[in-house]
Amino acid sequence: MRFKDIRASIEVALVRFGIICLPALPRPVIVAMAAAMGNIGYVATPGQRRIGMANLDIMFGDTLSRRAKKRILAASYRSMALVILDILWFARHTRERIDRYVRLDPSFRDRVFVEGAAIAVTAHLGNWELLGMSVAANGEHLASVAATLKNPRVDELFLEKRKVTGQVIIPQAGAIRQLIRHLKDGNKVALVMDQNTSPRDGGIFVRVGGLPATMSPFAAALAMKTKATLLFGVLVPGRGGYYTASPVTTIEPADFPWDAEDPAAELSQAIAAKLEALIRAYPEYWCWVYKRWKHYPPGDDSGRYPFYSSAAPQPRGVKDRA
Repeated sequence: MRFKDIRASIEVALVRFGIICLPALPRPVIVAMAAAMGNIGYVATPGQRRIGMANLDIMFGDTLSRRAKKRILAASYRSMALVILDILWFARHTRERIDRYVRLDPSFRDRVFVEGAAIAVTAHLGNWELLGMSVAANGEHLASVAATLKNPRVDELFLEKRKVTGQVIIPQAGAIRQLIRHLKDGNKVALVMDQNTSPRDGGIFVRVGGLPATMSPFAAALAMKTKATLLFGVLVPGRGGYYTASPVTTIEPADFPWDAEDPAAELSQAIAAKLEALIRAYPEYWCWVYKRWKHYPPGDDSGRYPFYSSAAPQPRGVKDRA
């Protein structure tokens, strides 16, 4: 048996063990475990810490001290650990636990739980997985797009847990037709939009933290195609293992840049700005160790970008003229 297969089997065994054991633990134990895992991860991954500090330098510059940035980064590790544990912990007694530990205040409900199609856009900030589960558990017919994990058996296990409240999970590949149909039926769609998308895969540059970063125009194009309202919000952890939804902001179809030279690009920039505002409001809960500025426009000054950045590849089908 190859090492790759052995590792995949170990991953499946660990996830199955977590599915059996973690939901049986009291909430304070889960929160303590996440804190310990996050602290260990922070100490044990100097390479990831370097990425996180470089990203914090881009986003906040000299407005925060190095000590403050380290505090935010350490808190981010703990938040990401809690996301992983809670996918499994909330998979048992799901509705009771969501009712008890997830607080969706009236202002959130008034924006989200209304008739009509809408595209909920969020980031890898707080617990985006539990946010989708909570919206579905409260009666909204929600479809979410999920990237496929490298280990197909682990992916299947996690998908099963994500769907326990009735949320529809759609694979990234070929998702657009299903999403359009879902929205045209007057339902809600959830998208996580703070990832890099290479220009070779259709990504465009938007400004994030004052610098260009690649992003998919998919959410903007989908909104303009269906004339669906864009909703922006996150679910952030608090004391005692409780979660609270942030206030929801919107971009209405009437405010879309219909007359712009490139409407999808203009709307994508507005989406990026909304997500950046959420990151700045809740910096302790964003995934700072992600290479958000992985590519920069060819010909730009590389010194403005993090150490891990490189010039973006040309879109597919465009030949190098040099």
